[in-house]
Amino acid sequence: MTSPSDSVLLRLSGLTHRYGDRLALDNVSLEVRRGEIFGFLGPNGGGKTTLFRLLTTLRAPQAGTIELGGVPYTGDLVAVRARIGCVFQHPALDKKLKVAENLRHQGRLYGLSGAALEARLEELLARFGLADRAGSLVQDLSGGLHRRVEIAKALLHRPDVLFMDEPSTGLDPGIRMELWDYYERLRREDGITLLMTSHLLEEAERCDRIAILDQGRIIAEGAPSALRTALGGRILRLESGDAEALATRVRGLTPHPVELRGRALTVRLPEGASDEAARLVRELEGASESLHLARPTLADVYQAKVGRVWNGENS
Repeated sequence: MTSPSDSVLLRLSGLTHRYGDRLALDNVSLEVRRGEIFGFLGPNGGGKTTLFRLLTTLRAPQAGTIELGGVPYTGDLVAVRARIGCVFQHPALDKKLKVAENLRHQGRLYGLSGAALEARLEELLARFGLADRAGSLVQDLSGGLHRRVEIAKALLHRPDVLFMDEPSTGLDPGIRMELWDYYERLRREDGITLLMTSHLLEEAERCDRIAILDQGRIIAEGAPSALRTALGGRILRLESGDAEALATRVRGLTPHPVELRGRALTVRLPEGASDEAARLVRELEGASESLHLARPTLADVYQAKVGRVWNGENS
């Protein structure tokens, strides 16, 4: 994976936003480097959508500042909007128009016209494997093709950063992997910075760095592997049809907390407890329907930070 530049492209300082009495963002501050793939991971209601609206100039910050390449999000936002591309969670294409027509209209909104617009349109259609779909109505496209058109549309004016809100929502795993190939090419070949929101752990794992949002606050920030390593230890996961009885037995075998959720039990063992881990595996192997010992995941990082189990929707 290509290393991003050390230069800061996007800087957020003290962003706070309320909807009435509800605090949606609470003093959010961070920096995103040029050429980086950065992800905001969090459950629904964690603050991702509000932050996306601020970053894409759909809402003005109530408190705090945003700077893109040193240009503040204040006053006339034309200069900011010329440097950002946006892919929204919900469709932003006209389904009754053809693929090329959607792209052409978008280019004109950004001042492109004539031969320059047509050349850029053809370049993006080819890059995203859409050349043979230029004359197709958007309403006839599959979900994966639809998302490719959305991305091509957002790139017409050659932005510095591409903001994507839950870009994999509704897509099957194979399409998600295909889209990530495009993201990597954009970063590698165009030097573009990508910033996405997501509630999918596998998507967050592929980012250079992430910030985990919960109740409007950043509770963890860093490379996914670094966050998992910092938590340390091993996670023992078990499943049983009689989880309560199994939990009672496990609690008799270890002093460490046992988390029970439905049929699933989780025990987090600290670093250096390899002998204990091996003993628990031996003693419990035949007592559960499944048993798995592994390094922590981002879900475990979330749980350790906020004290709630990650479910990706409404933790």
